[in-house]
Amino acid sequence: GYTEAMSLQGPISEVVLYLVASTVLFIAIFVSNNLSKISKTFLFCVFFIFLFIAFKSGFVRHDAHAMIAAGALLLIALLFPLVAESKLAPALFFIALLAWLSIDNHYVRTSLFSIWHNTLATYTVAWRGLELRLKNKSWPKSDFDTAVLSLKEQARLPDLHGTTDIYSNDQSFLIASGNSWNPRPAFQSFFAYTPTLVELNKQHLLSDRAPDNIIFRLETIDGRIPSAEDGASWPVILENYQPTLMDNKFLFFKKIYGAKNAEPTISGSGSHHFGDRVEVPNTDKLVFAEISIRPSVLGKLANTLFKSAPLQINIQLENGAQRQY
Repeated sequence: GYTEAMSLQGPISEVVLYLVASTVLFIAIFVSNNLSKISKTFLFCVFFIFLFIAFKSGFVRHDAHAMIAAGALLLIALLFPLVAESKLAPALFFIALLAWLSIDNHYVRTSLFSIWHNTLATYTVAWRGLELRLKNKSWPKSDFDTAVLSLKEQARLPDLHGTTDIYSNDQSFLIASGNSWNPRPAFQSFFAYTPTLVELNKQHLLSDRAPDNIIFRLETIDGRIPSAEDGASWPVILENYQPTLMDNKFLFFKKIYGAKNAEPTISGSGSHHFGDRVEVPNTDKLVFAEISIRPSVLGKLANTLFKSAPLQINIQLENGAQRQY
């Protein structure tokens, strides 16, 4: 589910550079002078797996994650001459370095000053930590307590009786508040991105392990449709919990004990194509739409090897306003 749910678009030139450098590496393996066929096959498999994982890690969510791919490529180019003799080794290093510089320049802009500063900061902080440990053994706890207090003051969550869960990803606020945290299986809503994970969270609310309280605030990422954040749990929350308070943009719910979960009434269903306009039934009651999208064989292949384009949904509100997610 990660590829479809978490993908972000980025410069295709970075992907091309990575693929060119990887191709040069694989050619360099097979034209090397000191390796047997078995060794060449083994090296190809090992490097391919490593570079493929780095490729997916770096370019599915194509933002600063691309530095994962760039670093992996440079590491391979530096290690390759240690295991194989090939005339292409210098070309491989040059292309890998070019790819790393291009990607680094886009996200990090590493310079001699930043290298010096990072190195100095690493050892300065370590020395400072050692100094504080010798002077005050309780220093880590006091710093931690200060950080927790800061979070507690930001959220201003009240003391709640019983167990509590928070939607969608502000768990640090709940933990800092001192309330008893009762997490759902996929405990941050943005990574409940497969039907199985969504259903696990829903069933948790329907079980005897459900929290006594729920604190709710929409915190979507990447411009997603808000109901992608554990949307299947919303009807259960509205059925089994009573809203009690709205404060600091948090909506507080209290569990209704003995509530009966009524089966939803299906108002309609159908098959549609991308680009179709689908009317939602006009009623005073809440209406939830469940949309099942099945990728084609080519779509599945694209998501396995790389990623497909993000899906967009356009919504027209009652007042005529348009929203795109």
